[in-house]
Amino acid sequence: MVERMSRRTGLRIGYATLLVIASAWALWVTGPHDVWNQAYAPVGVALLVGSLIAAPMHGGQKPSSLLLVPLVPAYWRFGGSIAPLLLGAILVANLARRVSILSAVTAGAISILAFEAADRVIASFPQAEARSLLVVWLFALLLAGAWQLAERAQLPPADDPHVERPDLVLSLATAPIGVVAIVAGDLLGEGGLLMALASLLAVLFVVGEWWRLRIAREEAEEERSRLERARVVQEELTHLITHEVRNPLTTVLGYAQLARGALASNQASHSDVIKHLDRITRAGKTIERLMENLLQINKVEMDEGVYARENVPLSIVVRDVVDELSPLADQKQQTLLVEVPDRAPTVYASPLLLREALSNLVSNAVKYTPDGGEIRVWVRDRIERGVATLGVSDTGVGLSEGDQLRLFSKFFRSEDPRVGRERGAGLGLALTHAIVKRMGGSIEVESRLDHGATFRLQIPVTSEEELIA
Repeated sequence: MVERMSRRTGLRIGYATLLVIASAWALWVTGPHDVWNQAYAPVGVALLVGSLIAAPMHGGQKPSSLLLVPLVPAYWRFGGSIAPLLLGAILVANLARRVSILSAVTAGAISILAFEAADRVIASFPQAEARSLLVVWLFALLLAGAWQLAERAQLPPADDPHVERPDLVLSLATAPIGVVAIVAGDLLGEGGLLMALASLLAVLFVVGEWWRLRIAREEAEEERSRLERARVVQEELTHLITHEVRNPLTTVLGYAQLARGALASNQASHSDVIKHLDRITRAGKTIERLMENLLQINKVEMDEGVYARENVPLSIVVRDVVDELSPLADQKQQTLLVEVPDRAPTVYASPLLLREALSNLVSNAVKYTPDGGEIRVWVRDRIERGVATLGVSDTGVGLSEGDQLRLFSKFFRSEDPRVGRERGAGLGLALTHAIVKRMGGSIEVESRLDHGATFRLQIPVTSEEELIA
């Protein structure tokens, strides 16, 4: 392990050394630099300030410097002889960001090599203003490419978390702003160039700070929303535990005590003890179903587990689910109809998940439809936009507009007293929604209070033949 780390360190140092030698040679080949010009040092300060001003980025990305803005007029004024100032600005800016010396030197060397290559390629372009912008753009492209190679090879400076990573899109977009200073230099000479550079950098600093505050405010709002959602989930979990778990748990404890008392007194019949144990078993299964639903939702939403998809005929799924739930409808004297065409579509889905989703919808329809009502499970024979549609319609209590907005949220239970009379944890429709989304489909609901509800599942089909059919 130590030997491997030693070899890795040697490779990094050797790589940096080669880049430094190559960049030193490139600077020497460039020839004499106009260091005695009175504008040379102020332009170097402008490059340094541009390197230190960073444009904040969204999504936790590291900010990217605005070096290319002053680099455009700097190149227009001094051409390739600006390279030493560019190197100095990059080195000082990186050291100010607490970048390691090795990474700072390597970043400077890479930048000089990219700049000299861009200068060689574009130097013959006739128009000075356009040449300056083209050199800077090509410099940004070469620098981004060099960074990609360094990141893939895990070599400096890309392996240093403190070093600034150049953002290609930002660089290409902001570089033309430097043309403003070129125009001022054309009109007013070097004094105008320096004043325009100072004004540009001041404006960029103010705009950068404003943008930083805006991003910070947006991130604070997102964090507050996340905390609010977490608080709501916590409240819902608390409600779930205090109501949906406590009731069957109380049943378990109560009937367990009754069974123990009956056995201790030797006065209870065998059938009484069996009844107590049956009630304990039913309550335990209620808690078990609740936990299974929670785990199933989490697995589907987190894309965990293996749910192999295959060609699933909708007719088979519908008839399996209806056969399983028909006894529940019979207990309430409900009519459970199946409307499946002879050539029902085949979808590409997980059979297990699709049955679970449809079973939740049918069992809900049975639960919230009064005695003697009607429930239809149907499949549309047409395939539209690559999806097949199956649905469940009932003549039950229906849903208000407010309930429909939160219908697929975890733990949601309608405040309608007719719904409250039925046992439930508010997880069935949330699980159905997660399943359908996992299969690349969608779910819709159409309902009016006291006029029943219709749920439509749209699931992708399997083949081009069915799309043409």
